[in-house]
This record gives sequence, structure tokens and C-alpha cells, in this order.
Amino acid sequence: MMNNRHNFTMKTTRKALTDLVGRINALLEPRDLPDRVTYVVNLVLEEILTNIVKYGFDDDHVHDVEVTLILDPDEISIEFEDRGKQFDPLSVSPPPLDESLMDMEPGGRGIHLVRTMANSMTYRRDRDKNILTVSVRHREQ
Repeated sequence: MMNNRHNFTMKTTRKALTDLVGRINALLEPRDLPDRVTYVVNLVLEEILTNIVKYGFDDDHVHDVEVTLILDPDEISIEFEDRGKQFDPLSVSPPPLDESLMDMEPGGRGIHLVRTMANSMTYRRDRDKNILTVSVRHREQ
């Protein structure tokens, strides 16, 4: 049986983000998942990790982000853990959808898209850490 829990430590750089997404895709490839599931997992990884890299810390230092990928028979869960500024993405109001993209203010659309596409999303702050878990079902229950 394949290992269903994979732990990664990623530095807060764009290159490290790209490398991690590639490593996770390599783990998912042999599982022959539906295209939609692979798309959503990549969307979650890109949006959440980009937000942590760009906005998670008040300094220019490189920090660690712990990412845990849990591959269960019916769903994929991704846990993101960082020591950055406290930020609960579930508290972000959805962007106004009645405006054209050209008129919209930047920000918030990526989180909204993740919340819409994922099956579940939970956040907690524990011992100065942000812990966000996003789950994507790949089999109907």
C-alpha cells in the first residue's frame, strides 16, 4: 500500500513553491485522478502558498512553511502550517461579483476561488502558527 501522508518543508521563495508543486504533482500522477481534482489541488497549492510567500511575513527573510499532503481513498487533504502573521482566510469576505474584472480592486479573488472549488477548508491558530487545511474529494461518498 502506498504511503498516504507526505510531509514537506518549503522555504518562502517562488522557486521553492514551484519545486514543491512539481513534487506533489509527481506523487499524484500515478493515482490517475480526475482532471478536475488535479486542477483544484494545483489551484489550492498555488493560491495558498503564493499568499504565504507574498503576504505572510512582515520581513524579507526566508521562512519555512510546513505542507502535509494526505492521500485518502476518497479525498486529498493539504495542511499548510506557518509562523507568519495571523490570517484566517475564512474571514475574508467574497469579492463583489457584480463588477467587471477591470473595475475590481486587487486581492481576495484567489482565496474565494479556493473556498468555492475545495470541498472543505478549516483554519486555526495554534501556538503562533497558522494552520489551514483544505480538502478536495475525488470520489463521491
